[in-house]
Amino acid sequence: MILVALGAQVINVGPELQPLADTIQPFFGKLSVIVGGLFGLYIILIFVRIYYERKKVKLLRDIRYDLDHLNKYHSITHSRHRIGIVRKIFRLFRTFFSQRKVKKYNIKLGQEHTPSKK
Repeated sequence: MILVALGAQVINVGPELQPLADTIQPFFGKLSVIVGGLFGLYIILIFVRIYYERKKVKLLRDIRYDLDHLNKYHSITHSRHRIGIVRKIFRLFRTFFSQRKVKKYNIKLGQEHTPSKK
């Protein structure tokens, strides 16, 4: 005697358990369709969503790339001009120390220090 419980699972059952197997088999069949069907559908929908989200992100990157090039061409600020607070602080320290070096070098040469702003 063979009991098909969950889809492809095959269980050998003796003649004494056959009435119990006949009672449980329809229940397991319906349960596997309901749980497996909804879960399988949910997984498929997640994969479809991931596919379209990646496609959308790629499209947005391409749009940003095109806008950056147009903004550079028209001398408008673009995404590379944005800097965070950490970079601003490092840039402040870098300019401060580089100006000190220039000032020391000019004093050694006997020239006045005239900082140039960009």
